[in-house]
Amino acid sequence: MLATSGLEITDEVFEYFGKNLNMNYSVGHSLGDARNSLYADFPREERVPFYWSQGAYFHPDVAADTAWFASRYQLEGYEGLKAFDQFLGLSEAAAPAAAKAGAVFSRSSVLSGANFSMYKDGGVMMHSIQNYWGGRQGYQQTPWIATTGTQSVWAKVGDGNSTMQNDHLPKIKQVNNVAVIQYNPYPEIELFHSGGSNVALQWPEGFEEEKRSGNWKFGKEDDGYIAVRYPCGNGDSNTVTCDWNEQTWVVIMGSQERYGSFEAFSQKVINEVSYDADWEWHGSFWKGTLKYVYDSDVKFDGTDISLTW
Repeated sequence: MLATSGLEITDEVFEYFGKNLNMNYSVGHSLGDARNSLYADFPREERVPFYWSQGAYFHPDVAADTAWFASRYQLEGYEGLKAFDQFLGLSEAAAPAAAKAGAVFSRSSVLSGANFSMYKDGGVMMHSIQNYWGGRQGYQQTPWIATTGTQSVWAKVGDGNSTMQNDHLPKIKQVNNVAVIQYNPYPEIELFHSGGSNVALQWPEGFEEEKRSGNWKFGKEDDGYIAVRYPCGNGDSNTVTCDWNEQTWVVIMGSQERYGSFEAFSQKVINEVSYDADWEWHGSFWKGTLKYVYDSDVKFDGTDISLTW
C-alpha cells in the first residue's frame, strides 16, 4: 500500500519496517466462533456466504448449510466450487456424513485460526504456518516462504497451476531462524492425486552467489543468506523434487551481520547442523503410550527443534 500510494513516508515508518522480528501470532476467528456467535442470528442464505469467505465450504460443521445453499441456487457445476465437485449434488441430510468421510479434503479449506511464525533480520525473512492441517489437501495456503530480500524460496506440492494450491500441506515448526518442515500425506491424498507425495522446492535464478554441498543448497543476495536441506532429488535443479512418502526439509536464514561472510555461513551450516529424521518408537509400552512416529530433530546455533508426526 505504501509503495503505490502518494502518502508521505516518515522516518518513523521506515524505522518500523526496518526492525528485526522474531515472533508468533494468530490470525482469524475460529469456525466455531463464526457458527456459534458471529453469524448465529443471520438468515441461512446470508450466513453461508460468510462461511465460504472463511474458506469453510464443505467442512462437516457447515456441510448441511452448503448443500442446502447449492441446491437452492443451482450451483452444481459452478466453476468457483470446482474443487468440491464430489460434494456438490449431495442432499442436506447426506452432506455432513460425506464431509466427515472426506475430511482430508473438506476440513482443510478453512482459512482461519492459523498460528504463524515470522523471523526477520534486515532484508532476510522467513514466514510459516505452524501445525496447520498437516497431510491434508491444501487450497489457498502458501505454508512457508523465505526471502533474502527480492529472491523468494518456497515449496509446492503437486501439479496445480497456482502457487497456493498444494496437494497436501506440511507440518512445520519454526524457531528463530530455523524451520523444520515435514511432509507426510494421508493415504487418501495419494489415492486421489497421482504423484501426491511429490514436493518441489522453488529456487530462483537471481542469487548473486550459490553453493551446494551434499543435500544443502545455499543462496546469497546482498548481505542476506539462505540454506535449504532437501531430503532427495537433483540439487542442481532450480526445482528440486522429492517423491518420498515422508520427508523432512530444513530452512535456515542468515545475514552478514550475524554470521559474517557467505562462505562462513555455509560452512557453519555444513559443519554444525545436527539432523536426524526417521520413524521411531516413542512412549512407554507399560503405560500404554507407546507410538510409532515420524520424528525429525534439528539443532543449529543454539536452536533445538523436535517435530513429531
